[in-house]
Amino acid sequence: MRKMQLELAVVFAFVMTFNPAGFACECGSPSPACAYISVAPVVFIGTPVYSNDDGSGTFIQQTLYKFTVDEIFKGLPEGTKAVWVDPGSYTSCYADYEIGTRLLVFASEGKFVPFDTAAMTVAKPAGKLKPLPPGFDPKMPVYYAPECTGTRDAASAADDITWLRLWKKGDVRTRIQGLVLDGLDWPLPGVRVIANGRSGNLAATTDAAGAFSIEPVQPGKYDLNATLAGYDLPWKPQVEVFERSCGYTRLSMGTAGALSGTVIDKSGGPVAGVELNLARMRSREETFPSIHNETTTANGFFRYENLPGGDYLIGVNLRSQPNVDTPYARTYAPGVSDRAGAKVFHLAPGQKLSHLRLQLPPRLRLRKIHVAVQWPDGRSAGQEVSVEADHDQGGLIDFENTKKDGTTTVQCFVATGCTVKASMWLTKLGENATPQRAMSWPRQIGVGEALLSITLTLTETKSGWDQ
Repeated sequence: MRKMQLELAVVFAFVMTFNPAGFACECGSPSPACAYISVAPVVFIGTPVYSNDDGSGTFIQQTLYKFTVDEIFKGLPEGTKAVWVDPGSYTSCYADYEIGTRLLVFASEGKFVPFDTAAMTVAKPAGKLKPLPPGFDPKMPVYYAPECTGTRDAASAADDITWLRLWKKGDVRTRIQGLVLDGLDWPLPGVRVIANGRSGNLAATTDAAGAFSIEPVQPGKYDLNATLAGYDLPWKPQVEVFERSCGYTRLSMGTAGALSGTVIDKSGGPVAGVELNLARMRSREETFPSIHNETTTANGFFRYENLPGGDYLIGVNLRSQPNVDTPYARTYAPGVSDRAGAKVFHLAPGQKLSHLRLQLPPRLRLRKIHVAVQWPDGRSAGQEVSVEADHDQGGLIDFENTKKDGTTTVQCFVATGCTVKASMWLTKLGENATPQRAMSWPRQIGVGEALLSITLTLTETKSGWDQ
């Protein structure tokens, strides 16, 4: 339970502040413009210049954005200079557009479930009705462009904009394109992708970025397959292609690679319940970009399955500071603190390596800090006040909530200093107002006694998005 608290402390605060229904819009990775052109009735480049967003950071509000229109590709009368856009009011796909940021917008003329959305929660309207924005006529059309519609920053969409200009001229070919990824979402080069459909059997090979394109093809439905030694495609997807657009897909290929072994202490005994990090390397010199975790069993055993081919490091706290759940200094297999001495495990596609060993150093000693949280007048702050103990250099050590009497206990490492602070939400869930938090000044704890008692006073008040 403590582990979940540590991992979700910041995430929970974000969700509760910005998403009263408790659900987030789950967007897939944005597809290229050619995948949206056949499903989005309205496509244009524009800049939001006004919004009546109430600043609450919630989606339980009827909101309108006014966009100036720079370039029209589809769905708007030529010469249109401005339009009104609903960013997804009352849905968890509410889009927070930044005023003054030029966007490539894919929109509809009515509410719909966005193209790349895995889930969308609809909430009941709440709060006071807003007055009509200046210059808005209820008879005007309002276009709908929440998150997951493909709308993106125009500054990073040069290729999409170039394609849309060609599309508007009628100078594009119908095609199938996509990405092929491994089980850890890394691109797979050299994959042969076959499309079988109205145009017959067509094939292409993925490039270094895992991308492929099959063109030209006739509109219709195509069954896809992909082959690469040591990998398999778990299912045979189908893609539909419309005239002068692309059928776009992401294929994930699996493999049966595995790494397994045991974590032991200095005496050779098993270490149970420790979170172990697996880091995949892009090269032997480059910093690893991703971490995957497993927790050792009662006998210290660990196993990582379905791993793609590649080079891996195994250890504890490879990208984080020690905490109450993993109170060990950073250690790499076979049992070294220096990255240069770490063992690199190379897996060929489908290969299994077993009987690996990682020896951990002694656990870092923890000390308890009894914390009482109060208001400036000396009253107890009560329960559900968040108290954190952080490394002085950054990184969470421990996280707890106060009891009814406004007290709790957090832990800090004996050999290092830490910072203890408290915070409490003042805005109730769903209130149509800017979220506020009461904060204490951070208290520095140096190397000292095994047991400390401190009092924190909630004195600062900050907007929810400031902290």
